[in-house]
Amino acid sequence: MSADTVGAAGFVVLCSTEGLVRQVVCDTVGLAPLVGLPFAQIAEPESLAKVAAFQQALADQGAVLGWEISVAIDGATVCLGLNGAVTPDGILLMGSAVPLGLYDEVTRLNNMLANLQRKMAKQNVAMDRLNALKDQFVGMAAHALQTPNGAISVLAEALLEELGPTLSDVHREYLETIQSSAEYVRVLAGIYLDAATIGTGAMRFTFAPTDLADLVSRSVKLHRTVSARLHDSAVLTIEGAGPPLMLDRGKIEEALHNLLDNADKHSPAGARVEIDLAFGEVAARLTVTDHGQGMAPEERACLFQPYQVTGASKDKTGVGLGLSIVRRIVEGHGGNVQLEETPGGGARFVVTLPLRTAPA
Repeated sequence: MSADTVGAAGFVVLCSTEGLVRQVVCDTVGLAPLVGLPFAQIAEPESLAKVAAFQQALADQGAVLGWEISVAIDGATVCLGLNGAVTPDGILLMGSAVPLGLYDEVTRLNNMLANLQRKMAKQNVAMDRLNALKDQFVGMAAHALQTPNGAISVLAEALLEELGPTLSDVHREYLETIQSSAEYVRVLAGIYLDAATIGTGAMRFTFAPTDLADLVSRSVKLHRTVSARLHDSAVLTIEGAGPPLMLDRGKIEEALHNLLDNADKHSPAGARVEIDLAFGEVAARLTVTDHGQGMAPEERACLFQPYQVTGASKDKTGVGLGLSIVRRIVEGHGGNVQLEETPGGGARFVVTLPLRTAPA
């Protein structure tokens, strides 16, 4: 059999349960002389063990697919792709011949693939280590910001209290801006700390009785101070009153900051951003609505996944962690967050928090 005809060669033979060839049903390979002889007789010495394993697999499983063995046919070594099945009449073997050149090439490509997989595994280990170092650095930097920033906030508050009656309106405004900015940095430091732990699932919560309405009011006021866009366009509505809830105040502030920051990025100049807080019988419902361009369906599907930058945010700073942090924080409080459709475009994020008044 020549190499030119090997690629189209195939066979179907029926063997006894002992492996003797009883009938050659179809043959373009050259197996006719095997009738009455063991099929394994044509196997090259290095393939005898593999043929025995093939026969054992047939006995155990009843059918075997995709084996390859080297055989000698008409003085030439050929690779047979071999399949087998146990039937009431015996063992049915079928397959085709593959040129050794092609077989060697496939083997070479498989080896290359294995080498690439090993190389990629090493690179993944190195990348994981770099990510861990990056998260450690971000966490350390955010933690280091807290001490000087706390001092700024405390000193600004002390100056306001001690010098209040003697301050001019301009100087009072300066100190209040310093205090608001320090509070803003405190929230950002908390977000960076959470970003450093988002891949490890190590976010921790410290729950204490918290006035949610006061927290939301103060957060919106802070964003009006530091965001030129939200200064006049942020509209806050609080319906009803609820009891002090067991919340991690800092984490809820971070979540609300991220939602307001997201609305800020997606809102055109002058567009309203609506923040609504309502207390129900079993849960508080907080919504943040913008009137921007909205999000495409494919963006909604991965909206709360880490490192997803969507819509108008693609042209702004950020790495796409804000909404994933929101989800982690809200779910850590036993609540949920989702995106709702809004008439006329835009996006409405709805946060539901249980009215938990005692430690869980």
